[in-house]
Amino acid sequence: MTASIANRLQYCRRHILDSTEIEQTFSAVSPVAGHLLCLASSSLGLAWSSDVNPVPPLDLIVVDLEATCWKDGNLRERQEIIEIGAVRLSADTRQLGDSFSLLVRPTLEPVLTDFCKQLTGIRQEEVDSAESFPVVFERFLAWTGSGPYRLASWGGYDLKQLNLECTRHQTPPPGWFADHVNVKQAFARWKRIQPCGMASALEFCQLPLDGRHHRGLDDAMNIAKMAALIPEPFLVRSRI
Repeated sequence: MTASIANRLQYCRRHILDSTEIEQTFSAVSPVAGHLLCLASSSLGLAWSSDVNPVPPLDLIVVDLEATCWKDGNLRERQEIIEIGAVRLSADTRQLGDSFSLLVRPTLEPVLTDFCKQLTGIRQEEVDSAESFPVVFERFLAWTGSGPYRLASWGGYDLKQLNLECTRHQTPPPGWFADHVNVKQAFARWKRIQPCGMASALEFCQLPLDGRHHRGLDDAMNIAKMAALIPEPFLVRSRI
């Protein structure tokens, strides 16, 4: 039994879900499993056995990046990270923990565009005095600790950009990056809506957008607020 299915079994048993809710819960990882368990629970009554051994969920490291950008569009190969913001989210208490925030000095195209400065509020002199990606990334990993954790972000961009920077600077990413949670997808599955932007999701939940949009730590904190609301079975490993 996979960890994802084991977690869902424990969740359904603990919350005594009805057949429709069971199908929705399991469909996040396997539509076939969800449908079969829905049929079984509807016709026979699903008997939860006490020998189910749940796999404890891992804490989330919710990250948001800011990167160099241009008004006429962005090419990923051209972009460089200029800010890493992150916050720790406890899987047990669903409380936000300590946070991380550092600017990064771009090296390929070190001069920020006016569009980038206006969008993020990051000033040229701030990135000029920042450390390069390898130094900041090392500090980020020192902050997270050895883990294991699950990396989480709104969409798949942040993981892809981190992996690109690691390749560019010949800095190996930690293994737990592979266990990535796409909170945008998880939120859409949970609410049964089309994937949307972070600001729209906050509005959907009637939550305020705290801080400044398009700043790493502020966005990471807002994403973590929503991740804390999403039932654990929906926070599955993403496919990006």
